Amino acid sequence: MGELPLDTQVKLLRVLQEQEFEPIGSSKTVKVDVRIIAATNRDLSAAVAEGKFRRDLYYRLNVFPIIVPPLRDARGGRALARELFLTALGQEVWKVCETRLR
Repeated sequence: MGELPLDTQVKLLRVLQEQEFEPIGSSKTVKVDVRIIAATNRDLSAAVAEGKFRRDLYYRLNVFPIIVPPLRDARGGRALARELFLTALGQEVWKVCETRLR
């Protein structure tokens, strides 16, 4: 999200505010009801202050912030992340195998 160009930020903000957009190559407006979960490693409040990120979009996205410390700062964080990733991967592989065996 922190790398999003200003012109794309405007488009995203419009979709969030108006709850509609026009797909590329179409003249029909599509109504949407969406929720966005966004992540970035950038300090968006600093980017807002520098004029690199739209203030109105920042406040739309910053409704329920979750601050996650970097794994390098967490003791045992890498082992936990590895375990969670492998568990999730195992579940997905199991689903694929189960589907193909039917």
